Amino acid sequence: MPASAAQITPDDIRIGTTGGWRQGDPNWRHALLLANLSGLPVLNADSREGHSPMVDWCAEHGVIILPQYLPVGDYTTSNSNVIVDRKDNILELYKDFAGSRNRKSYENAALLAQVVGKQLVYVIGTDPSDHVELISDLAQWQCTVKNQTFVGTYLHEQILRHQAMYPHISFTFVKREEVCQTIWDTLSV
Repeated sequence: MPASAAQITPDDIRIGTTGGWRQGDPNWRHALLLANLSGLPVLNADSREGHSPMVDWCAEHGVIILPQYLPVGDYTTSNSNVIVDRKDNILELYKDFAGSRNRKSYENAALLAQVVGKQLVYVIGTDPSDHVELISDLAQWQCTVKNQTFVGTYLHEQILRHQAMYPHISFTFVKREEVCQTIWDTLSV
């Protein structure tokens, strides 16, 4: 292990997706040592985010990513009052959020974040063809995949209802290539 933060390279930080991210696995132990000894900033990441673009982003930006089980969201830091849940795209949000099967997990996440006194921010990647920058833009959004068209009107209504019930929840739409930086900036405030 390098002796100082100045000597730590992206390859030292980048933890593999093989070998596991669960507590006690080699990748987890490596990340824990770096988090404790490097002096670099630490991002707590849900252990299910092993294939996230945040792994490479953190390595390239000198941020130690420490996998752990997070009952709410995907990312947080020890001194942040924010939890971030990353969504690859609007369709993922639509399928997860608007679907009645998955709605309960969003309700539970909102309640858990509220109990621990944290704000829950969803960061959603967008493509130029989405034309979505704000929640209000969802009303005009639509996407066709394999001859099935998804319309954003219902998603827009559900998100507004969810925010009315849980004012500590917010949704941020950013270009897909800006998701990682936005997650870090949101947690670093």
